Amino acid sequence: MEIIMKSFLIFGGLLIGYCLIKDREKISQFIATLTFKLILPVVVLIEFSSVEITKLPLSFAGFIFVVGLFYLGKILGFSKHQAALLATAEGGTIGFALFVYLGVGPITDFLMIDMLGNGICLFSFVYYQVSRKSHLKDFIFNPLLVAMFMGLILNLLDIKLLSFSVISSVELCLVLTTTFFICVVVGSGIVLSKSYTLFSSSFFIKFWFIRIIGMIVSIISDLPLPITILFILPPSFLLPLMYDFKSLKHKDYASNFIAACLPVCLFLSLLLLAIY
Repeated sequence: MEIIMKSFLIFGGLLIGYCLIKDREKISQFIATLTFKLILPVVVLIEFSSVEITKLPLSFAGFIFVVGLFYLGKILGFSKHQAALLATAEGGTIGFALFVYLGVGPITDFLMIDMLGNGICLFSFVYYQVSRKSHLKDFIFNPLLVAMFMGLILNLLDIKLLSFSVISSVELCLVLTTTFFICVVVGSGIVLSKSYTLFSSSFFIKFWFIRIIGMIVSIISDLPLPITILFILPPSFLLPLMYDFKSLKHKDYASNFIAACLPVCLFLSLLLLAIY
């Protein structure tokens, strides 16, 4: 029954988002704001108030993922823009929904690797590589990071919110609601055009060859599931936003490349679901 509910939330959300025709951008923006500035921060606050502090080093896995893949791309002769695509992963939306669907391990395992490691690197290291600027300050004052630090403070004060049954039940509802809203936002951003020619491009093939090898190694090595999930995700949806008006060529390429990656991501997600 739980799997049926999660399947409805994810695939129903994607379909509803994709079918939003009138005012798609406005509705999607409202849901995204509600999700990432209100609902998800509450989930993060509750989760981090109860996380095992000894697990915090997991965040370094996200850092290694980004920096390691970026320099691997440079070694292979990719441009800095291609290396940035290879090194980023859309964990905050697609990755979160997939991890919740699988239900393997606490959500904080994913949040630490993606939000702390992957997220901080995206707004500092990757942002600087592609635009010679850094928006780490904006990221630190993001509601999600503020909620995380508040949760850790409660944790150190031994106020573990998940130990209260009422809060635990509310949090489960918030997690499912977040998953549904995230899928609506992702679905509303799917535009089936412009990206078909990328499927046969040299970089697209190399990109997925590296990612799939990483996924296989992660599974065989029994690395934390969030790492395996990062390997099968498309590049971060935020990457095109890092380019200014002088770099429209790179901005358009990144947007179309991410769109082209979505079908492969779906296939690999189904494969991962079968494995787990």
